[in-house]
Amino acid sequence: MGIGPPSGRSLPSSGRRFARSPRDSWGLRTARTLFSRASEYDRARDALPWALGIAAWECRTLRRRRERRRERSAPAPERAAEGALSPEEAVLERELRAAAEEVVGTMRPIDVETIISIATGHRAVHGATFRKRVERALARFKLAWRARHGSD
Repeated sequence: MGIGPPSGRSLPSSGRRFARSPRDSWGLRTARTLFSRASEYDRARDALPWALGIAAWECRTLRRRRERRRERSAPAPERAAEGALSPEEAVLERELRAAAEEVVGTMRPIDVETIISIATGHRAVHGATFRKRVERALARFKLAWRARHGSD
């Protein structure tokens, strides 16, 4: 006798009565995936790790889908719609900008130009040359930041 749902019914209809909530439906989906991939199972190996691997992958897939749905349907925070920061956030942002400008002021002109081009998107050079300049400019910025402020 083969592995499969009883009496030839499809798995979702035979398992619907067990899925009391949408959270339970991941189990049905995983079982359906296991049954559909049963022909790939190697009988010389243990079945539990194989089944757990498929179940873990299915959970990962469902989690990604849920995150993508949230990204698409997540409403913008009220504060972002208003464009206003809290007083504490405004002070912190102002201090951080001043500290960053202070550090950028000590850097070489080519590094400053590269950092500005990251922000604006206007590049003087392209490809690997630009990537290498970005890498070096950011490394120098981090080094200058640590020397001046002591932490990342």
